Amino acid sequence: MKTIETQEAEVGTFNLKWSPDGQYVVYTIQVDGIYRNFAAPINGGPHKEFLDEHEKGVWLFDWTRTDVAYAVEPTNRLTTLWGKLKQQDLK
Repeated sequence: MKTIETQEAEVGTFNLKWSPDGQYVVYTIQVDGIYRNFAAPINGGPHKEFLDEHEKGVWLFDWTRTDVAYAVEPTNRLTTLWGKLKQQDLK
């Protein structure tokens, strides 16, 4: 167990998540109506602010994995691509 002090917030800290590599606890705070997102290293050190482009953070976010490949063609045969439906109308 470990306690991590978060940045000061008006309404508290929310949206706690682990980073995909398990090295950070990520959280969101709200200050002056603007959401700010921080990553706190579990081994200590300064918190890193991210998603701060244009001085606006994200209220809710989640991680995605980039090593997952998605098929262009549907794998479920009950699914029909929109382009195939449009091609049927041309016949």
